[in-house]
Amino acid sequence: MLCNPCLIPKQGTSSQQVGAVPASTSITPAAPSGLVPRPPHSVPQPPRDPSRWAVPCPGIPIEWDADTFYTTYPFQLHAPNAKNCAPYDLMIISGIPKARSPQCLGGTVTLEGIQPCAKCSRLTLDVKIIRERATHSFEHIGNHDDLNADQLRGKVAAVKEKMNILKFKNLDLEDSVQRAQARLAEWRELFSFIGQNPISIPALHRLLANADKKGWSPVTTLEHCQLAKAGKYTARNYTDYEINLAILL
Repeated sequence: MLCNPCLIPKQGTSSQQVGAVPASTSITPAAPSGLVPRPPHSVPQPPRDPSRWAVPCPGIPIEWDADTFYTTYPFQLHAPNAKNCAPYDLMIISGIPKARSPQCLGGTVTLEGIQPCAKCSRLTLDVKIIRERATHSFEHIGNHDDLNADQLRGKVAAVKEKMNILKFKNLDLEDSVQRAQARLAEWRELFSFIGQNPISIPALHRLLANADKKGWSPVTTLEHCQLAKAGKYTARNYTDYEINLAILL
């Protein structure tokens, strides 16, 4: 019977040690398909610092009216605590506003100069959306955090105008209430006088008929009642019933 010499253990070694893995050797499990295994004891690398790029990315220019940029651009979109953040970083280079992606890959050197990376080049649509929003009136923007300086001034002016209108309405209501209270006091005084002197006022029914026909105020009606009680006024608008009754008597 022939034997494979590769399977014969060497002298000084045990047959149980054939094919064994030394204890000091570690086995790294295979990574799933499509993934690269992380090296042992690797530390996550921080994002690339633009100041360390070999060729800094110039970003893309923000097409904006230079005369109104500082009053119409919504700078609050770049605040650290902004609710609605702009999808790019704002830079002012030589007085020209530019946009750079937070995931910028660095510039590319070409014969025409340094060109922005692919991620920064895709920001054109985002800048256009923000520019169009800045041209709208504040009424068409739901969130006041997205308003620029001019839009905020317009909103403040509109709020002040509404406050003035409400203030004048409140003054009108106060005047109306005061006039109503004064008129109510006049009617109360008239009814109180009539209630205290129901018999002492001659021809009271004719006096009240004259007050209704001539549109007397409560004050004028009270004055005529007082004159009638003193015998200085007599209402002569006799009714047919009173005339017939006087003839019969």
